[in-house]
Amino acid sequence: MKDFRADLDGELALLDEPPLGDLVGQAVRQGRRVRRRRAAGALAGSVLAVAGVVMVCGPLRPYTRDTVTTVVMAPDQPPDPRSATPAAQPPPSATPSPTPSVVMSAPTTDSAVLVTLLRLLPPGLETSGYAAQPDGLPSSYTAGAQVQVRTAAGPGMVTVFVATTYSDTSCPTGFTCGTDPGGREVGIRHDANDCALDTVVKSRHADGTVVTVEVAGCVPGRDGTRPERGAAPLSVDQAVALAADPAISYQVPEQVKREAAAAHPSLPSLR
Repeated sequence: MKDFRADLDGELALLDEPPLGDLVGQAVRQGRRVRRRRAAGALAGSVLAVAGVVMVCGPLRPYTRDTVTTVVMAPDQPPDPRSATPAAQPPPSATPSPTPSVVMSAPTTDSAVLVTLLRLLPPGLETSGYAAQPDGLPSSYTAGAQVQVRTAAGPGMVTVFVATTYSDTSCPTGFTCGTDPGGREVGIRHDANDCALDTVVKSRHADGTVVTVEVAGCVPGRDGTRPERGAAPLSVDQAVALAADPAISYQVPEQVKREAAAAHPSLPSLR
């Protein structure tokens, strides 16, 4: 039996080897060109895909913690509103709330002066004997009130008068005149030996109101003639501060007048 494989090998051995030339280099270059075309096509497809995302979803933003939100939900389940981040609240307004307007009323009344005096006295004092200013005073005296005050040293009195005019700018006889810490004109008379008028202070307010404060170290006796001695319930400095307080004025809030009239509808005249 003839061996065809041996004959084929012998015939091939007689043939010359074909020249390869630049075949390998051409094949390598061709492979590189194919890879470049594939890479360019893939890149173009990626660019088109990204452009489509930008057109649909808007321009891409750089990554920050504020631009990334992770939401995890069970399949086919609506989001739980309790897990939602609450919306940011606007800062409180810097504009203050409007302050309710206070309706002022003039002239003041005896009862309004009384309730204001009771509110301004030092706390803890025992008060009684409330009275209004007497008749027969000059017309410039708008209102007034008197309070008997008892301290550990004994009884005393405080009387306040409110006037609207005070034309005499000279210093009254027996007074020491000047200005108080607030710049108001003030006149002071002090005599520790006069229990009925231990201290008298006159203060002129910026609105023209003149307040007179009288501090006594005694009260009328039971028989109406002999005074019951005690002690002045206010010092000179306290009397000056009381006379200068703007709450004692010719004009007072209408609400104060109504409440004072309800609390003290009828006051006896002071003695």
